[in-house]
Amino acid sequence: RWFERPFDWPALNWTALEQAGVTDHLLAACLDCTFLPKSGAQTWGLASFHNGATGRSEKGCEACVVGLLDLDEHTAYTLEAHQTPAGFDDEDLTRTDFYLECVLAQREALLSRQIRHVVGDGYFAKTKFIEGLEHAGLHLVSKLRCDANLRHLYTGPRKSGPGRPKLYDGKVDFEELSRFEQLPSPRDGVQLYWADLNSPHFGRNLRVVVVVQEHKGKRRRTLLFTTDMELDPGWVYRMYKARFQQEFIFRDGKQFVGLADGQMRDQVKRHEHLNASLSALNLLRLEDRAEQEDASTRVISMASWKRRKYEQYQARRICAYLDLTPEQHKKLADPEAPPCLRRLAS
Repeated sequence: RWFERPFDWPALNWTALEQAGVTDHLLAACLDCTFLPKSGAQTWGLASFHNGATGRSEKGCEACVVGLLDLDEHTAYTLEAHQTPAGFDDEDLTRTDFYLECVLAQREALLSRQIRHVVGDGYFAKTKFIEGLEHAGLHLVSKLRCDANLRHLYTGPRKSGPGRPKLYDGKVDFEELSRFEQLPSPRDGVQLYWADLNSPHFGRNLRVVVVVQEHKGKRRRTLLFTTDMELDPGWVYRMYKARFQQEFIFRDGKQFVGLADGQMRDQVKRHEHLNASLSALNLLRLEDRAEQEDASTRVISMASWKRRKYEQYQARRICAYLDLTPEQHKKLADPEAPPCLRRLAS
């Protein structure tokens, strides 16, 4: 019944991140969706959505999650989650419009903290989404098709006389990267090339980073891009690589904090449940971060944290039923006492 009362979850998450010092790091916003299995004809938002686990569309619900990427510590946190509607009253609205609104709901908070880049997978590489972010003062970092139609920008001498100046210098052939600048390799088997190119489809120039990977004799090519023509090309690769950290949020949310286990059907209650689960995950991640000071060796185990919290809860219940007082800590710390009581005493 408490989920009937809306709560400002983004304010809680921002406050927790600020108090932990996360907002002092180099940050970028991120956006992704996750499939939630759900049945019941009366459940709000029930429709057909893509399930990445099975690779096909299935009946259920979908959560669109706006998060924050900590590029210094290579991790992610949640800002706010929204359940995707099954349909829209206005026929002109699409799911892309809904995803854009989810990001723009955090616009003021992001810009006030000098966060201007939104990282999303290839689905969000759409003209409507790019233009919506641009009008809001934000830039997209995403992925293009491997066979994207791009043109080189003409940088040669300008001819005098009438007529439009030459703007482009031929179509890009990704099998021949001699006209690209090479970046330092981030790891073995990966090579990075970049260039400023024009996209006829989007009607704008893009900063494109070509990621070439050699694996078992095969060569695979990935095209990353950003609409920010001033962004360092190396950061395009680093930001998009960090995007996968949001997938760990979905995994831990479903396995340990009940993200997909809510049985409520009302729109408000489902919204509150999604955000309560992911905010609890945020707080656990921040608590684990406070215990492990060295970010380079930090590994979080949600199973261990869930067991620890459960034991603490049971220990408090036992102390409440037995009317134990703080003066009895020595008794709780006895080597023969149960582990949960010894942990409570510590």
